[in-house]
Amino acid sequence: MAFCSNGIEFLSNGESYFFSPKHRGIGNPNASVWLKNISFQIEHQIADIAINNNMYVEQQKQPVAYNLYKANNKICAIGYNVKRKDLIIAKFVNSSPNTWHGYPGDYIGKMQDKPNQTTLKQLVLNGVISKKEMSRISRGQPL
Repeated sequence: MAFCSNGIEFLSNGESYFFSPKHRGIGNPNASVWLKNISFQIEHQIADIAINNNMYVEQQKQPVAYNLYKANNKICAIGYNVKRKDLIIAKFVNSSPNTWHGYPGDYIGKMQDKPNQTTLKQLVLNGVISKKEMSRISRGQPL
């Protein structure tokens, strides 16, 4: 994958993906931050999978997708919130026409970061999470 100097890369569906510096620890101390071991390439990969496997819904007239990152079939932390708590769910927002950006979502601490039931069921259908994990996430409980 080649990265453009302006921080935009294309998803496999042809839409744009923007790597937001504020979620890399630059400029906004109140934003959740990707872990250093979650490279731009991994961020792009989990966004592309979420968007192209219909793991998204419309929220407030805006497409929002979710995904988790697994290594060796185990869910991994992808970032942390302002309280330095590990986050495991990536949230991707199509905030301007055909341009997505993503960040580690805090489904326990922020209602707006919790996937709805439709999205959680899609994550189960895609083999990303189990039904038990879906239940825990929907109740706002840690995995």
